[in-house]
Amino acid sequence: SGDAELQKLRGQSVRALAAFEQALEGQREAGEAADRQRALMKKLAIAGAAVTAVVLLIAAGLWIGSAIGQAMNRGEQKVDGEDQPKDDDGDTATMVMQEANGCVNLTPVTAKLHGDNLVRQSDGLNTIVTNWSTTDQWVEWKFTITQTGLFTVQLTYAATASAAGSSIMVEIGDEKKPWTIRGSNGEDIFITDELIMAINAPGEHRLILRAKHLKGPHLMKLKSVDLIPKDS
Repeated sequence: SGDAELQKLRGQSVRALAAFEQALEGQREAGEAADRQRALMKKLAIAGAAVTAVVLLIAAGLWIGSAIGQAMNRGEQKVDGEDQPKDDDGDTATMVMQEANGCVNLTPVTAKLHGDNLVRQSDGLNTIVTNWSTTDQWVEWKFTITQTGLFTVQLTYAATASAAGSSIMVEIGDEKKPWTIRGSNGEDIFITDELIMAINAPGEHRLILRAKHLKGPHLMKLKSVDLIPKDS
């Protein structure tokens, strides 16, 4: 009977040991599952943060783009203390710098054209402004000077006989002077007229040519406007 009791105790010990090992294996598997779950949650958190960052960047880009677009569309810049008209066609005047000799050369290439159908056109080696047919069309330049004083304003253009007697207004800042167009014996023959205007302040300015009265179907073909210091 003693041997039977001992055998029984051994059987119980083996079963208890097996149950203990099974419990340990279950804890190990549970720990590994918990580790995998924590790693997955960490990856999901990182991915979520990345998505949030991308969304915020996109939103910021859209906001900045909208703000820039609104600022550009307002079209009210200050030059010479005056409100600039809205840029209605995407055309933009290029800032022209005064040359070392004091001259400022304004060409159609650097001008902003205002009004329907007023266009630049190639004319041999030059570019001209043409199709000037209404008083709603005008040409604008922006320029910067350091040398001030009186300037000879030279307008180089071609006009037919029917356009002779038409008038334009030349504006630099607050100063405005009328100008009468002469016929040049053909729309491909260019002539130069002059008048005197003062620019007393250094810095940025703008020059505008406005059609005031047309006697023929077209005003002129404009080649250039030059500002030349009066004493040069």
